Amino acid sequence: MPHSRLRQYLRTARLSAGLTQPEVGELLGVSFKVVSNVECGATEATLPLAMAASILFGKPIEELFPAKHRELENRIAEQAFVLERRLKCRRDPASRKKRALLAKITGSPEIPHEDEA
Repeated sequence: MPHSRLRQYLRTARLSAGLTQPEVGELLGVSFKVVSNVECGATEATLPLAMAASILFGKPIEELFPAKHRELENRIAEQAFVLERRLKCRRDPASRKKRALLAKITGSPEIPHEDEA
């Protein structure tokens, strides 16, 4: 998603609340320039800033920053597939727990080994 779409979510939440960039900056503990830079796509929101914005606007982080959320979700899913393949033949209890978590992330069916069924 282009930066212009990304910034619209934060800007829209701010404007819906009737707040200026300096007011949001004050509430979040950053300068108005930081708010401006995030809104215009010049910089990404830090995790503490994203969490604070979530609290301020009463919206989940993934709603305020949906493109970043999707990007991270896709990256984690790709890495989960890789780890899932590495653990495929392992039968120890720790690997079973890991495979259960990875199956939730990747949407893969959790298939037990013959000796685990």
